Amino acid sequence: MKKVIMPSTFGKQKNDTKSANTLDLNSTFWEYFFCRENVRTLFDEYISTYNPANEFKNYLDFIIANLGTTSTITKDVFSAPFEEKRSLYCFKVYFFILSIFNKMSKDYRITLPYGVFFKHPIEDIERFIANKNIISDIFDKVLSSNSFFEDNNKYILKIHWENESYAVLLLAYMMRKRFDNIEISVDLGDVNEQADFSFWKTHPLLNKYIDNFENVYYDDGSQNKSNDSTRIVVGSNSYGKLVTRLFDTKCYWAKCSFCSINSRFISEKKIEDLSEYAVQNVNKLIANIKEFKDLSSLTFTDEAIEVSVLIYFAEQLLRHKIDIRWSVRSRFSDKFTIDNCRVLAKSGARFLGFGLESVNQRILKLMTKREREYSKGELSNIFENCDKAGINAHAYFMIGFPSETKQETDDTLEFIDYQLKNRKYFTYSANVFYLMKGSDIHKHPEKYNIKIDDKYENEKLSDINFIDNNPGEKYTRDELAYLSRKAYSKLFFKEKDLDYSTIQTGYNFWDFLDRTGLFYEYKLVNSCNPYLSESDINSLSDGILDQYFKLLPLFVSSCNSKYEYYNIQNERRISINENIKDIFIFFVTNFRPDVTLRENINICFNKFHINEDTREPMEKTINKKVLFEKYIVKLIKDSHLYSSAKNK
Repeated sequence: MKKVIMPSTFGKQKNDTKSANTLDLNSTFWEYFFCRENVRTLFDEYISTYNPANEFKNYLDFIIANLGTTSTITKDVFSAPFEEKRSLYCFKVYFFILSIFNKMSKDYRITLPYGVFFKHPIEDIERFIANKNIISDIFDKVLSSNSFFEDNNKYILKIHWENESYAVLLLAYMMRKRFDNIEISVDLGDVNEQADFSFWKTHPLLNKYIDNFENVYYDDGSQNKSNDSTRIVVGSNSYGKLVTRLFDTKCYWAKCSFCSINSRFISEKKIEDLSEYAVQNVNKLIANIKEFKDLSSLTFTDEAIEVSVLIYFAEQLLRHKIDIRWSVRSRFSDKFTIDNCRVLAKSGARFLGFGLESVNQRILKLMTKREREYSKGELSNIFENCDKAGINAHAYFMIGFPSETKQETDDTLEFIDYQLKNRKYFTYSANVFYLMKGSDIHKHPEKYNIKIDDKYENEKLSDINFIDNNPGEKYTRDELAYLSRKAYSKLFFKEKDLDYSTIQTGYNFWDFLDRTGLFYEYKLVNSCNPYLSESDINSLSDGILDQYFKLLPLFVSSCNSKYEYYNIQNERRISINENIKDIFIFFVTNFRPDVTLRENINICFNKFHINEDTREPMEKTINKKVLFEKYIVKLIKDSHLYSSAKNK
């Protein structure tokens, strides 16, 4: 039996995929797609089709020339210690390449968070799987050159997202053309838990090429997973990470009307306090943790763990002198006092997620969200206690719930804005309500005064269309999507910079960080938001000049003898003063990370004789130096010029 990790979210190869019986097709796919040869072919085809302006052609050449540098930075982005702000640069480069591909492609779309999308209904896939395209080319090369694939064997294709049906069917089709006696199964054990894949088991086209579906969640039954710990080593710095669930039930509350998880993860044990069963599970986990000598972090996948259990876990970590950072989700409780939060923080708790959903009591009652009402002041105090103790709180909130009015939506958004501005590293998931199979709202729409209106309801996993028959002025779906995307963008950009383009970038960037898991890694290791923090330098002091820096690739262009450079991270063009353009261009094209900033500047000054006696008036020479140093300061402030690991 052999396992194939199907193409999905862009990321780095995990150690648990490096075995003779596992093929990481995901890493292979992305490495090929972003290789220089493929990107060059893609850009050449784009130029031939659209004949863009010369400056755009130059930018395409710039992207290709710096693919190696981008790849190196990407490794730092995914490895501890992380290069958080540089993740935005890498995202923008890869996102740009994908945008060129998606403009050229009629039938497929590729995204960093989810991999390959097929632009037609699933029933149409069979008409396309025999056609050649970049995805089939990658699969063909792997099948042809890899001894991993052979006859008389069983293969398990492991997926994560609902859009992977095309890639699954394409690979299965190509495998069956090559081999006569193989068995192909699809493992749904790690798929998006909020989506219902049960119809895959009975879909005629999927069953034509797939023999079995494993770990399928059914609407009419529960699905429980074992509590075995899974060790995943992330990155190249031995950053040991343990991912586990403490209990076989996902959420001890399990009553929220919008949630589809409740219908599948059912357990007779309701862990609503520190019961004997909870103590046993915590003690078992502590024993497992002690076996890992290089463990750095722990992530609980439970939807929510009661606070008394968390405090007991924290006390056991301290008692056994286990030094890790850990993340968990819980529910609002009076037990999150400042003293209890300090115990959690002392034990290494750094990420604490809360299901806020809304601050409106009417909406919360419809959601069956809380055992009692919490005022906005009480909720804010819990976030403040986390903040003071050194725990980075995260709120999951939802807008657009059936019957929610504009004012009720605005109240929640205003509360979120306040927390973002007044906490060191407060974050959130800004969800728009989606109607999902298995939720109480989907099962009983009449209770919520909605009508399901979707002819594809039986095939959809989530986002089922409905009509809200409740009175009141409500935001449209498009308006809700915009508000959500704007909220996400505020996690990475100052509000004054939020134009339409930046809002779209912010949302897509969040999706990328969320699906890769990078966002949660950053929450564990940072005490403040690395994206909103700014350098307060205004001049090049000796302390700065004697540091080692790295420089992100900088695209410099000219128009009518006027020069400017393009900051890829914030999509801003900055004019270069005519008097120092030659020095500046030399600096960015010859920058050396192996010498200090002072030495890099001196190399430029010596090249252009700035420090030597020249015929130029002293005043003009000084002005050049001052101007040039102002540009260096701006590069540092914009994080294009950033401090390297040599200083750490």
